[in-house]
Amino acid sequence: MPADETVRRLSAVPGLDAPQLAAAFLSLADALQAAIAIKGAVGGPFLHVSPGLAALYGRPAGELLGRSDAELLDAPAWVPLQAAEQRAVALGGVQAHRHRIELGGALREIDVARLHLPVAGGAAHDGPLLMLWIDRTEQRRRDQRLQQALRQLEEQAAAPRAAPAGAPALAQARIEELLRRELDLSQREQREFALVSIEIDAPATTPDRPSSPEAARATARVQEALRSLLERHTRAMDAACALGDGCHALLLSGVGLATAHARAEELRRRCATELVPLDGEVLRFTVAMGVASWPHTAGDLEGLLAASAAARALARQRGGNQVALAGIRFERAPA
Repeated sequence: MPADETVRRLSAVPGLDAPQLAAAFLSLADALQAAIAIKGAVGGPFLHVSPGLAALYGRPAGELLGRSDAELLDAPAWVPLQAAEQRAVALGGVQAHRHRIELGGALREIDVARLHLPVAGGAAHDGPLLMLWIDRTEQRRRDQRLQQALRQLEEQAAAPRAAPAGAPALAQARIEELLRRELDLSQREQREFALVSIEIDAPATTPDRPSSPEAARATARVQEALRSLLERHTRAMDAACALGDGCHALLLSGVGLATAHARAEELRRRCATELVPLDGEVLRFTVAMGVASWPHTAGDLEGLLAASAAARALARQRGGNQVALAGIRFERAPA
């Protein structure tokens, strides 16, 4: 609401005393530790100082009253404050300025809104100056910490992780060990489990990045994105493992072929919609997946690994970006 309209409405209230209203408003501001000040003139002494403003200056309010900024602050601080006061008077109305000055022994970033109230019949610069201060220092620090954290996350996400020597062989041994444990548990508890074989469909390249070092970086970023998806969208009891050559294995504990297929489809859709940032561009990727389960697909670990890999190859043969099921084995009944 415009200030003139506010004045008109307040003037219509019977028995309302303007000084009393101003005092009440300042009391409300003090209760919220708002930093408010009133000066008699530009560059002049303080006529009113709220506790919030006194805290910014690092002095008791009594030490500020009757004194000017030039008396209280060093020149690098009070000179820009006084210049902003002069601009507020020259422009009229509410004027907001941002200051980065030393106050109370600390460097602060402060927004100050100023309003000059000219005196009827006086010179243009006569009349009190009302000021509201907002300390943005902590907010700026939080924003800077947040931006720094975001940059670190982006750098970590963009940095390809070098695989240690012999990583594919170690990964193969790890998944085989996990499968042996899961097979032993499933045999004892008479339950199912599934193995999903995953392969990225195509080299992670963009039209303007068709070759070696850049293509390698893009491929590494997509591999990292796939590992991250597997970590975020698998249960604690499941296990994902990178096998090298763009292939991954996902062990789904305690689920049958149908459930494993549904979860693989969900993961395939997530991969197809994942956005992978690299050097200001966005990479997309799809995967081919093969699903096998124990005991329906194979009765031993070697057969399960071979069946999931064969199903993955079938998904690739069909054009990729799909999930293929391994065939269900049928044992001949004894004669």
